[in-house]
Amino acid sequence: MQHENHHVPVTALAFYNDSVLLAGQGNYLHAYQIADKTLVATQLVFKRQAIHGIILNEEVPSTGLIVSSTGLLCGGSLCRRFDVRWSGSKLDVVLHEVLDVQDWILDASFAHASRTVAVVTAHNALWLNAFRDANEDGRSTSHERLIPGSNCILYSAHVKWLSPSTCLIAAGTAFGDIILWSATLEAFSGKWSAESQIHFTFPAHAGSVFGVQISPWVFLPGSREQQRLLASCSDDRNIKLWGVSDLSARSPALTQIQHETGFNAKPEQANSTAPPLMAKVMGHISRIWHIRFGLVGADSALKTIRSFGEDASCIQWDLTAEFGSDPLPYALKQANLATAHAGKNIWTIASTAAGMLATGGADGAIALYNAGQTSQCSRSLLEALDNDDTLKSYGFVGHDTLVSTTWQGRILLLDLSSTGDMKVSSISEPVPGLRGYSIVESVADAAFLAGMDGCVYAYGSVTKQLSKVAETKRKTAGLFACRDVSDTVYLLITTVGETSARLLSLDACNGSVADVPATDATLALPVGFIVTGFTFYATGDERYAILGARNGSMAVFALSGGSPDFVPPVHVFDELHSREAVTSLRCVTTAADEGQTYVLSTGRDGTFAIHRMLFHPTGVEIRLLHQLLLPFGPNIEALHITPENDVWVWGFKSKHFTVYSISAQREIMTVDCGGAHRNWTFQPTASGGTFIWTKASQVYRETQTSLPYDLLNTGNHGREIKALAITPPSTARQILATGAEDTDIKLFTLANTNEFECIHTLRKHNTGIQDLQWSSNGHYLFSSGGFEEFFVWRVEAGLPFVDLGVVCESKHPRSGRSDLRVMGFEVSEEREGFVVRMAYSDSTVKIWRYAGRTWSLLASADYLIACLTNIIPLPSQGDDFLTTATDGHITHWSPQPHLRWTSRHRVHQNAILATTSFTLPDGDRLVVTGGDDNAIAFSLFTSDNQLHTSILRRAHAAAVTGLALIPTNDTTAEFRLVSVSIDQRLKLWSISISVKAQLAGTAGGTVEGEWMEVKKLQDVFTAVADVSGVEVCRLPGGGTGVLGAGVGMGVWRVPPSLLL
Repeated sequence: MQHENHHVPVTALAFYNDSVLLAGQGNYLHAYQIADKTLVATQLVFKRQAIHGIILNEEVPSTGLIVSSTGLLCGGSLCRRFDVRWSGSKLDVVLHEVLDVQDWILDASFAHASRTVAVVTAHNALWLNAFRDANEDGRSTSHERLIPGSNCILYSAHVKWLSPSTCLIAAGTAFGDIILWSATLEAFSGKWSAESQIHFTFPAHAGSVFGVQISPWVFLPGSREQQRLLASCSDDRNIKLWGVSDLSARSPALTQIQHETGFNAKPEQANSTAPPLMAKVMGHISRIWHIRFGLVGADSALKTIRSFGEDASCIQWDLTAEFGSDPLPYALKQANLATAHAGKNIWTIASTAAGMLATGGADGAIALYNAGQTSQCSRSLLEALDNDDTLKSYGFVGHDTLVSTTWQGRILLLDLSSTGDMKVSSISEPVPGLRGYSIVESVADAAFLAGMDGCVYAYGSVTKQLSKVAETKRKTAGLFACRDVSDTVYLLITTVGETSARLLSLDACNGSVADVPATDATLALPVGFIVTGFTFYATGDERYAILGARNGSMAVFALSGGSPDFVPPVHVFDELHSREAVTSLRCVTTAADEGQTYVLSTGRDGTFAIHRMLFHPTGVEIRLLHQLLLPFGPNIEALHITPENDVWVWGFKSKHFTVYSISAQREIMTVDCGGAHRNWTFQPTASGGTFIWTKASQVYRETQTSLPYDLLNTGNHGREIKALAITPPSTARQILATGAEDTDIKLFTLANTNEFECIHTLRKHNTGIQDLQWSSNGHYLFSSGGFEEFFVWRVEAGLPFVDLGVVCESKHPRSGRSDLRVMGFEVSEEREGFVVRMAYSDSTVKIWRYAGRTWSLLASADYLIACLTNIIPLPSQGDDFLTTATDGHITHWSPQPHLRWTSRHRVHQNAILATTSFTLPDGDRLVVTGGDDNAIAFSLFTSDNQLHTSILRRAHAAAVTGLALIPTNDTTAEFRLVSVSIDQRLKLWSISISVKAQLAGTAGGTVEGEWMEVKKLQDVFTAVADVSGVEVCRLPGGGTGVLGAGVGMGVWRVPPSLLL
């Protein structure tokens, strides 16, 4: 089988010539051209070992346009020299022999102007690798251990060359200690020798030290002397900076001062052996894996450091000369937080001298940050106002222009041009009705203002004129505005205590707003309908006002030229966003979809939704086509359609304001503003926008002109994939569904390059996903998990903006046993619904009928005490089915006259973890199972209810977790079987039922090898760890592929020669 592609955690990164990024993903080395984000080279490095480190010698001279270098690839205890040449469009990689240092490699570094590499291992040993031209035996690398290891276990290390003959090593131990030592190297007649000296040995953290980093000589803030720092991070969530400029200190070995194990070092012991602590801070929400010093400029000034954690976030810290909480000479303050990765763990990072940073995560994504493109700034806007007045409400009337009211009732024009300070000009003298309370709503280049007295004012950005457009005599509760393509602005006004809303249509052209409304109508609101969202839709002579409410409902009002002043709704749709507020609405008509009308909406239930709306002479109909939870919220406040037809939504989660792209499935902008309960406004731009907010009576702005990071490849799940399902071969479009321990379900397609393209992420489960299954037509996806969770997802293709519409149509009723898992299920289709058989973790089987979004329990029965793992249908035997369990048995069940199990057969020693089945030409059912006894069992269920089993023992070296049958086009009893295992092997088997006639007249049982033949055709390594399942798929360019999932996903092509 041929390896096509895999999407596994990124475990190593290195920049090459600032134009190419090298990435280790599994046992493959990938090279990406940074400028256009394309993959330019792929090279297999190790047979069965992931790449954990890429070290490049950047001092190798280059000639002309050809850039060449040499480097070292590390993985586990293995290392391998490689040479690389880049010509601007082509990358060539040459690999040399593999070396084994017999211990886990933690860090390596090239000596200055040399091809000598210092390697530090997990037992604090120092190895030296010397590159040379290949000798007679073809070896181009020599390696020897210069400093033997100790009995301490390291979790991190950093080696830094101080001179061509001296290197400094920082080592972090499993019990929270740090050892700083140096080695002086000498060479005599081609042989190396070394002397080591320990400078500091001290308890640094109350947890394992996962990251250490030695800085170059730098100037700290407020200091005139250069210093060298050591940074450390740990699972105690602390980041610490230590002063290690003075290396004259001599420290005893760790074993000489360590009187007890664990993290309970005595304080006097720490003070006597530790370097001075310069700064510390606690950050992240879980373990911190890595720490790096920020960009050091030509002035050698250190201003920032970055930390990378298990929470998949990257935090930038500013180093300031202030006293911290402990009174330390310096303090670290959080300046920026980025979450480019999903799930958990940033495993690797790389940086350049120019400030470019790359991170690789467990989700398989690679994110690029450029420190030189700082585009965000926060500042107070109150400096330009009088001390006795503050800004109250505000709205944009241009790219960087706002109209604002103040507490004193003044109306101001704020110019936020980035070329200088904010400019403030007065639009009007204080308006009594706007004093103390005011609302500002803006759309395009017009703004509307209202306050206590019910007067509504309009301001045009071009004419710079303020005019009164309405007077309601009551306190204004809300203003809602939208604009159509004909330059008509529709303004909806709601007032306190009224059960109606006033709708104005105003002519707006070239930044001016008409003083007199073109039309004026009063909309009769339903009882309890508090308006929170508004849009307007016109088609031909028909016009409709669409309103969203705080209770989640939506009301549609039909307006025409002869409409009465008091307009009732033609229809009210309840629970558009559950019972939470509908915060934004947008009507869109697509020419490509036969003029269909869609309503896009967001709500404070944390979802984005698309409905299809049908207008009739007698009413309005809507159908929900798409509604999914977003990765932030629940306070989703607005949506925006970009010129590229990308949908952006924004809102709040915890203390942050977030802008998110629905199409790209990534964060666009994040601002720490304190939370949702404040005045704010946002103006989107191509790569971000300007956010204005009020916090503690002060008004701030943050402007972003470029994306905070770029993605070289999109992410997968951040945790292990536990379930996998592919739409049936009969469906026109192949969709891959994966469910993981991160509780998410993701829908993928395979691109023409066999890359995985994520369409949607389905967020509904509260526990890890147990099982997934598609309906036969691919229109429904079923998922199960813990807490008795079972969801029915309706899927519809061809939607604008989202491509694939997904709706959670139903959730089956729970019994109240919160810890009960639906381990596996089987779905069969009826004319008006589905019959769902579920296997529970408490040894229960239940049969449900699902039709019309309602559930009815048909039958329920208990097995024994073992946890059931799956259900297998028996199509030739009516409603009978089989179950597998952790006791290694296959059990036959019959629902007539009542549900019960009729027989059980032991096929595995322990739990059955994987199943697949196949109907033979004569109607018999062949069931293939894999267990944690490393075996594969073949069980034949005949039409006369006999069972015959043949067992392939030691099929793998570990538990068999996935099985898939490759379908055949003939009627023979021969087929291909694919198996995967925890041993990270993927095997292809040839199965033929060759002597089936011998079974005639037998009573059934285990008959090893007598009625079938098994032959192993292929045995390949997969970089996907903890493989949980495998499926057969169609490859985009044609051909049959095999897809395995676990910690990542991988695709292999099955050659036609291996198929039947």
